[in-house]
Amino acid sequence: MTNKVDDKDLLMSIKKDDKSAFKRFFDKYYQSIYIYLKSFKIDHDTAQEIAQSVFVKFWNKRKEIFITASSKAYLYRMAYNEYLMRLRKKDKEASLIDHLTYEALQDVTV
Repeated sequence: MTNKVDDKDLLMSIKKDDKSAFKRFFDKYYQSIYIYLKSFKIDHDTAQEIAQSVFVKFWNKRKEIFITASSKAYLYRMAYNEYLMRLRKKDKEASLIDHLTYEALQDVTV
């Protein structure tokens, strides 16, 4: 129960722009978010990049965030959504490259 009270206090401080509270929050959860992302079989750099992005988004939206369950669960959901968004973007880029390659080959063969 202490953990939840600590998080509640941290979140209240973060909403008041307390950077030291955010640093404690980051230090508390970064490693577990990174390990969670690595479980998706992505490389070290990508996992770090996504984890950092999650915390940047968290800080930028700190005034609007309302956490009803656990902070860790909220961050896991953010990390998963960020992972999916990057995966979709990567798939979309690959599809575009395939399409452009096809068009280029059509131009060459005609």
